[in-house]
Order: sequence, then C-alpha cells, then structure tokens
Amino acid sequence: MRTRSALMVVLVIALIFIGIVPVTYAEVLPNVDWKISATQYPGHVKGVKVGNTMTYIVSLANLSAEPRSTYADLDFLDAGQVVDVQVSAGRWVLKEGNIVHWYPYLGVPIAPGGNVKIVVTFIPTSPGRFTNKFSVSAGGWTDPNMGNNEVSFAVNVVK
Repeated sequence: MRTRSALMVVLVIALIFIGIVPVTYAEVLPNVDWKISATQYPGHVKGVKVGNTMTYIVSLANLSAEPRSTYADLDFLDAGQVVDVQVSAGRWVLKEGNIVHWYPYLGVPIAPGGNVKIVVTFIPTSPGRFTNKFSVSAGGWTDPNMGNNEVSFAVNVVK
C-alpha cells in the first residue's frame, strides 16, 4: 500500500511538471484596512437653515501595517453647493452630483497609522431632509473591516 501511495505522489508531481495538471496559486492579499470618520458642524438636530454654512471634517485613517493608497468619495446632498475643500494631503475634484472625490497625489501611499484630513464647506440651498454619505475604498484590495469604510449624516434643512 505504501508503494502505491508513493507512486501516486510521483505521478502527480510528474503530471504537474509536464503541465497536464494545472497548479493554481492563491494570491496573498496584503493587510489593507482603511477607516473613515467625520464630524458635521453645526450638528443641529432640529435643522440647518437654507443658506447657512455647514462644515464637515473628514478623516481617512490607514489602519494597515504598511503604506497604502486609497480614494474617497464624499457625496453631498444635491440641494446645496460645495463652496470650499481643504485637504492635508492628496488632491480632490468635484464630480457631478456634488461628490468630492479625494485621491492621493501621484499615488503616494499614506503611512501606517497615518491619516488625511478633508475639510468641506457646504451651503444647503433647498429645504428638506437629506443624507450626506462619505466612503473610503481599499483601492482594489479586500478590506477585512468594511464596517468602518462608510459614514452618513442625515441633514434637516429648514427655511
């Protein structure tokens, strides 16, 4: 019985070597973990008046053990206007639909434990109840902790 098992192992190795039996390799994904957090000012529960300035301070944190690149989308309510964006690193562009898209300058990664601050000034222009949704992406890698990759703010805009 031992000889038979040894022959099977030799046969499989030979078939792999000549290419008849394919070998698949599992890609080892690096440790990629991003976190987004944000604060809204003013944080009025009752509402913000049309035309009043609102400020959002957003932080993107690299919780990975290695430098990593990412991008973030800050989706603001359509009933308003983004009037200013300041970033501590990287670049941003205002996309259609009041989406502030942040990306690293020349793909330069953020150091382990590092973070990027994004400060957005926004003015609501119409009354109603809206939701601003901010998210960070692992940049094509799998983030094992997706629970900290998104934050939302319900905004009640009054006349």
